[in-house]
Amino acid sequence: MLPNTRAQGRPPAAVTARLRELAPHLRAGGRPLVFSGAGPGKAEAAADLARQLGMQLHRVDLAEVVSRYVGETERNLTAVFDAADAERAVLFFDEADALFGRRSERLDDRERNVDAVAGALLRALETHRGPVVFASAEPLGPELRGAAELAFPAPPRA
Repeated sequence: MLPNTRAQGRPPAAVTARLRELAPHLRAGGRPLVFSGAGPGKAEAAADLARQLGMQLHRVDLAEVVSRYVGETERNLTAVFDAADAERAVLFFDEADALFGRRSERLDDRERNVDAVAGALLRALETHRGPVVFASAEPLGPELRGAAELAFPAPPRA
């Protein structure tokens, strides 16, 4: 269930217009969509995309998917993607910069685990055919370079 994102802000009009253009091309999946930038409205834009496509929106909480046990994260991701396929749902990964931002600079065990999770997610994307949206405040790493991207500008300062 998505929180009330309307209070957090609607996506900018330019983003909404571009999303309408991209929606027909995203129905069959193939390449992910990245919402980037510091601006608000990413969750609401993902919900709008799902409505435009006549699909459900599955917001993925990575904290519930990631496991410390070997192989469990991959099984959990497989279940997430299988459920999205079965239910014809748009997958929405918020705060994706935690997985894909500056991966090569990580050195400790926790960060190596993050790399393993990102790798498992990228493998799952290879076979998934439905729409997938990643939201990030920071630029994402080269792993998602082929993704379509919509920039959410920061709100003007008061």
